[in-house]
Amino acid sequence: MKVKVRFYASLREKLGFKEGVINLEGNDDFPSLTAELKKVIGWKINIIMDENGGIKKNLMVSVNNTLINPPELAKLRFKNGDRVDIMPLPSGG
Repeated sequence: MKVKVRFYASLREKLGFKEGVINLEGNDDFPSLTAELKKVIGWKINIIMDENGGIKKNLMVSVNNTLINPPELAKLRFKNGDRVDIMPLPSGG
């Protein structure tokens, strides 16, 4: 199964990675996606993941343009062709 992952704003610059298609072989969950991402971006996975394997609190994730609450990521199941966007929380003043 193939999932398209895109990074936005300063996160894109920090990772040096804009977007890519990640192949999930046999597993369709968020931990499998992050494991495959780690193969692509190496140690920089620590920029998006905390020490417990969760997404960092300063980031948000959407799947097919729907924001996913961080506690729901563990239950998430992907389908072929899904689009995952990972971005910093909005800021401003």
